[in-house]
Amino acid sequence: MNIPTRLLRLPAALALLTAVAAAHAAPPAGDPRALVEDSYVRIRAVSERATSQAELTRDVIAILGRLIDWSAFSRLTLTPPVWDALTPARRARFEAAYEAYIIERYAQRFKPGTGFRVAFRGPTELAEDRSSAIVRTTVTVPSGEREVGADVDYAFVASRRGDESVWLIEDIVTDTVSRAHTYRPIFTRIYRERGFDALIEAIEKNSKRDRAGKGGD
Repeated sequence: MNIPTRLLRLPAALALLTAVAAAHAAPPAGDPRALVEDSYVRIRAVSERATSQAELTRDVIAILGRLIDWSAFSRLTLTPPVWDALTPARRARFEAAYEAYIIERYAQRFKPGTGFRVAFRGPTELAEDRSSAIVRTTVTVPSGEREVGADVDYAFVASRRGDESVWLIEDIVTDTVSRAHTYRPIFTRIYRERGFDALIEAIEKNSKRDRAGKGGD
C-alpha cells in the first residue's frame, strides 16, 4: 500500500500541535502576589516624587501596563462574540484606547506628592490547575485630613509573553465591582447602536476628561 507522504507526516504534525498547546497552557511559576507587591512599591515611589497628575499617570502606565493582558481584559469586557468579530486592526485600536482609559481611572486614586498604605486580604487564591488566581488588597490613600480605603482585587490569568508563561491581570475589581463587567453593557450598547468608531471616540473622550481631573470612578 502506498501511503502519501503528507499523511505520514500527519502524526508528527499533530504531536507538534499537542506540544505547542501544552506549552501554551503551562501554569506560570511563582505567586502573582509578588507582582502586585512590586507594583505597589514602585507606584508608591512615583506617587511620592511626582509633581503633577500627568507625571504620575505616565509612570503608573509604565508600571501597571505591563502587568495586564489587554487582549484578555478587552475580550472579557466586550464579550467573546463581539471581540471575535473585530478585525485585528480594530482589536489593536480598542486595546490602546481601553488601556489609556483604565489606567487613567486607576491613576486618579493616587495623588502626586503623597503615599498610601496597602494591606493584603489573605493569601493568593489559586485555581487548582493554576490557570487563574486572585490577589486581594485594600488600598488606603490620604484624602484631606482623613484617609479613604478601597478594596482592590486583581484577577490574574496564565498568559504568554513570547515563549514564557506568565501571570497577567485580566480584570481589576474595586469594592466588589468588576471593571470589565461594569463597562460591558455600556460599551456593548454604544457598539450596537452607533458602531465601532463611536465606541472608540466615547472611550477616548472619557480618557481626556479623566486626564483633566473631571472623571469619576
